[in-house]
Amino acid sequence: MPNSNTARALLRTINSDLGHLDFFTRDDLMQLDMLGHVATITRYNELRFAVNKLLESGKIVELNRTRLTLPRKANRYAQYKSAPLSHQYRDSVFSLVSTTFPPGEKFDVTDVISFWIKDEHLSEDSKRVATRGALALLARAGKVKALADNRYSVLKG
Repeated sequence: MPNSNTARALLRTINSDLGHLDFFTRDDLMQLDMLGHVATITRYNELRFAVNKLLESGKIVELNRTRLTLPRKANRYAQYKSAPLSHQYRDSVFSLVSTTFPPGEKFDVTDVISFWIKDEHLSEDSKRVATRGALALLARAGKVKALADNRYSVLKG
């Protein structure tokens, strides 16, 4: 049975694991380790209850039907409404590649897409477009290195 402790634990996990992102989805929450030990339907029900509790208390904000964020990041969302996908997903792509690929390991767009958790509001083609553009932005920012043949590697800290 869901309880308020789940909501508090979820908020702590959001702050520690997703707090650096401008927004996250309910699917992102399903992938968190905090409830990884329980059956999918139980995890879904626990998260549904916890998210509703956090929304009602103002601890998280619903940006639109699929995106959630922490209150301190909500005002940044306006810039994403008209921003290209590559800008919208830059932080998420960096988080994914920096936790998936060790520094110096080569990867390409298809490698990143294969590790991308299900995202119902983006098609596979949109994920490729977002990833390709985000990696180019990250290379310009010095967070990843662009290599030959459209491959990249994460730079050390």
